Amino acid sequence: MLFFQDNQGTISFLENQKIENIICIHWLQDKAVKEYLDLIWIQVKNNNYWLRFFLDVGLCFGEKYSLPEFKDVYLEDIDNAYIYSFSDRNGLNDLTIISAEVNSLNSSEFININGVKLSLFLSNNQIIEFCSNSLDVQNYISLK
Repeated sequence: MLFFQDNQGTISFLENQKIENIICIHWLQDKAVKEYLDLIWIQVKNNNYWLRFFLDVGLCFGEKYSLPEFKDVYLEDIDNAYIYSFSDRNGLNDLTIISAEVNSLNSSEFININGVKLSLFLSNNQIIEFCSNSLDVQNYISLK
């Protein structure tokens, strides 16, 4: 179920939720470029759903799936993909998401399309950023 489609705003139901898992999925041929990704799945503790986020054409799309729905969609997403747990890799499990927001990024001088960024502000003062700068640049995730 699509619950978010915009280039700015807050995702209030992620506020004060503990991270269970953040899974990154990358479909491109060059599997060595691990910071590039096509979508992320977020599971928070004590909830029976998964959230699927992807960035495209200057917008952030968020979808919510129950556990049975998640299994079907996830199996399609991981076909021929590089998959890893961003939260396991970076020791983020059990941290609290203080807030989550989506913001538009500056437009390229060559392309009249803005990028977009999903930011998760964590209880340890770190920020997870899932960004897409334009149509020409790959999506990436970083921890600041």
